[in-house]
Amino acid sequence: MLVSRSGYYDWKERRCQPGKREVENIHLRARIRQEFTRSRQTYGSPRLTRQGWPYLVAVLDVFSRRVVGWAMSPILDAPLASAALCMALSQRRPAAKLILHSDRGTQFASAAYRQLLAQHGLIASMSRPGNCYDNAFIESFWSSLKYELVYHQRFATYAQARTAIFDYLEAFYNRTRLHSSLAYLSPINFESQLN
Repeated sequence: MLVSRSGYYDWKERRCQPGKREVENIHLRARIRQEFTRSRQTYGSPRLTRQGWPYLVAVLDVFSRRVVGWAMSPILDAPLASAALCMALSQRRPAAKLILHSDRGTQFASAAYRQLLAQHGLIASMSRPGNCYDNAFIESFWSSLKYELVYHQRFATYAQARTAIFDYLEAFYNRTRLHSSLAYLSPINFESQLN
């Protein structure tokens, strides 16, 4: 294919200068490299093209399998665990000496979380080191959440993840999902039959 001499030199000059999209790609690559370095070179593309990993803490009523408190945050810390506990306390208003079981995470061992337990007269119970059976109920819940929601969707933003988690917990899991351990009733239906 023949082109004019001036057309060729015009093309060659434009080719040497990056276009708008190429400039954006240069900035994006620099940001990706920075985030990859910050993650100690462990994050792959799913974690670097999205807003990050949200953490979820849930409080489960073992009797009815109902999620009575939950909170999400981009940071797994004591305020997150405390927020989930506060939701559970406001929904249930438990009597003193209720046993609240958790794993040995620092968020549950923190002074702030333990102080909240003490304020409400709750007794802290923690898993034995390395014993997965101590947390069988909540681990079963996490498995259900992953298989029934998380593995079926990709969340581009924190807000999308929060909306989907809210819908799963409040509209489906507590109200609709059938539990074999509850004679195939949902947690709320199981509780309503006891009243």
